[in-house]
Amino acid sequence: MDLAAEIRSDTMKAEENLVKRLQAKDQMAANTLVEQYANRLLGVATLVLGDRHLAEDAVQDTLFQAITHIQQFRGDSSLYSWLYTILIRICRARQRKKFWKLPLFRKEESWDQLVDPNEDVIEQTVKLDRQQHVRQAVGALSPHYREVIALFYFEELSLEEIGRIIMKPVGTIKSTLHRARKKLAEILAEEGME
Repeated sequence: MDLAAEIRSDTMKAEENLVKRLQAKDQMAANTLVEQYANRLLGVATLVLGDRHLAEDAVQDTLFQAITHIQQFRGDSSLYSWLYTILIRICRARQRKKFWKLPLFRKEESWDQLVDPNEDVIEQTVKLDRQQHVRQAVGALSPHYREVIALFYFEELSLEEIGRIIMKPVGTIKSTLHRARKKLAEILAEEGME
């Protein structure tokens, strides 16, 4: 067995163990679930919703639903994919609410949190500025484009996994991703960030 297959096998066993512990209502398993997945879910939710506070609420709701409905997990996908399916459903529900208005991404971190003392300050400033422009451009995309971009580029999920999460055929995911990239390139070109 090669190393990659061995790692996948260990990951699957760890997920199975975690699910069994959650189904047995083990509080430590719930803590483990939050520790292992909250930050990754938060990254996607922030990109999809465009607001960190809304994203935090969505992640909290996702984890709560996952823990309270763990008996419904059938194991036909990974726990990771199942969590993203719940998260995307919750994000979509929030976007459908009448009061929904996409806010611009905010720089919430302080400069001290972002500065790497080993890197040139000018390079860091340019890099942070570029990242902010890309986040704002992603935020300007329509919600279904943001979902696909976030899952493919930021979470590095396969097209098949994204299809299962969003419940669309792989061909649809491919074309959506293609259109999203094109639209993102147009937005960045308008801002002079090609």
